[in-house]
Amino acid sequence: MVQRCLDLLIPLIEQRNGIVIKTIGDAILARFCDVEEAVQSAVQIQSDLSEGNRHRAPVDQIIVTC
Repeated sequence: MVQRCLDLLIPLIEQRNGIVIKTIGDAILARFCDVEEAVQSAVQIQSDLSEGNRHRAPVDQIIVTC
């Protein structure tokens, strides 16, 4: 489950010019040069996960907390 989460989130971060510095378990430390790209990345992640969760059983859903 953790690897599936990372496989979904890391490309979304990189699409917005974010650089993944480190992953620890299900946590990701990323750096953005532009705050707007960081916020857009977070919004996109939440939107994509919310949409994906609609088609998953509750036990298989990925919940993002900030």
